[in-house]
Amino acid sequence: MLLAKKGVFKNMHELSYAQSMIDQIETCLQKETFHRVKCVNLKIGKISGIEPTALDFCFESCSKGTLLEGAKLNIEVIPYKIHCNTCKHEEILDDYSHVCPNCLKTNIQVLGGQEIELTNLEVD
Repeated sequence: MLLAKKGVFKNMHELSYAQSMIDQIETCLQKETFHRVKCVNLKIGKISGIEPTALDFCFESCSKGTLLEGAKLNIEVIPYKIHCNTCKHEEILDDYSHVCPNCLKTNIQVLGGQEIELTNLEVD
């Protein structure tokens, strides 16, 4: 409990995501004739729960000794966008909210910002 309060586990989510992503990419590449990954391109939604800076740090650490060592991680952050089913207003919001800023109703649909998507790889 004391360790969590000091922030030791702050990047655990990003660490497990980075390790899982690297494992899956390596498994796929072993079936092919590629020797290393030069670049990994991701789309990460603003409200996905993934902190891009922390993911980049974890990716660099976890990729050591793998086919992804030295690969560049490009992260495109997708904004949080909502559609109000009551007033039909659409807006990109800075912070996570369940309320339409136009009519203040909670009948909203999320159009973007939750994504975690590997878009492509550059390989040798």
